Formats: sequence, C-alpha cells, structure tokens
Amino acid sequence: MKPKLFESLMQKDGEFKEHVESLRHKAAVHPFLRRYCEVGVKEGFFSDVISALGRMHDTLVQAAYPEMIGRNIITVRPTTETMERFPLDEKAVAYRYAEGAATRLSGKKIATVDIYTNILAEASEEWTREFLEDATWNVMDSMIEKVGRALGEEETNRILALYGSIADADLAGGTPIDQGGAAMDWNGLVKLHNAVRSENWRPTVLVV
Repeated sequence: MKPKLFESLMQKDGEFKEHVESLRHKAAVHPFLRRYCEVGVKEGFFSDVISALGRMHDTLVQAAYPEMIGRNIITVRPTTETMERFPLDEKAVAYRYAEGAATRLSGKKIATVDIYTNILAEASEEWTREFLEDATWNVMDSMIEKVGRALGEEETNRILALYGSIADADLAGGTPIDQGGAAMDWNGLVKLHNAVRSENWRPTVLVV
C-alpha cells in the first residue's frame, strides 16, 4: 500500500513539516481544529494532533483532486523554489549527426518567463460556534471535503483565466478558431489540432 500523501510530505519536505508543527499550536485554540481533534480521537480515527492534521490534509487533497482538471491542461512540476525562470524557445529543430554523435537542438531564444510560487489559493466554510459545539464527525468531514472541492475549482478557474487572457495574435495560427460563431464540429477540431501542431506542439487535451 502506498503511503498517504501527508506521511510522504512529512518525511521528505522539511518546510512542510515545519508548517505542520506550527499548526499544532493552533489546534489548541482554533474552535474547529479543537473540535475536530476531540471527536476524531473519541471515534478512534487518530491518536494525536499531528495525526488529526494529517487526516484533514489527506481529506482536503482527495476532495480537491477531481476538480483540479487544470492540471491536465498545463504542465505541473514540483519545486521548492520561490521562483522558476523558463526560457521560451521558438520552434526548436533537432539535427541528426553521424552515428554515436550527439543530437543538437537549435532554437531561437526570444524571451524568458518567471513563474512564482507565492500564490496561495484559499477557501473556507462558515459556521457558528453553537453549530460547531454539536457537530458530529461526519458533519466536520463533509465540511472539509467542501473546502477541498472549492480549492480545486479555484485552481482550475485561475488556469482557465490565464488561457482566456491570451491575446488573439498569440494564439496558435494567429487568430481564434471559433467557427464564426457556429457550433464546433469535426472540421473545427481538425483546424484546432493542425494550428497547434504548426507551432511544433502536440495537443493532447481539449477543454470544452
């Protein structure tokens, strides 16, 4: 059986472990975390605060992941850096040399793009103190799942908004392929595919 995501991160990511340790102190004063821990221990789901945070983390991720369809649209790479700088190459071309020689990639470097990892997606569930005092485990678990789904939707909406902000001239083919307002048909899909292929990219995802 594969280890849970939380356990894996605790073992491999020092920064994540420090963050979880800082949350341990909040569990004693935060109404929801305190109630979550108390009921979870009573029901036998976990034995301490760290285990409770782990259960909450895995529940959030499991609920969020189906909504993160944006991760099928873009390339996602793990990183611990606050900023990654990627070169933008225009139509790189591979040249084949004699047997045993290295293959050289040639492309005109036109610019670079900086990707920052300081954007934090947030979501929350509202409740009253009176409601929380009587909340059962199933109710709290459901609330966490709702927050997870909201996080997944927020991430996908951000990705779609980035695509929507691309200027028409920067699209594959230099112009939108919108069928003149008519419904998309097979010929339109072929046009989309060929436009992307003409930019030396292989389309694998269609977002409708």
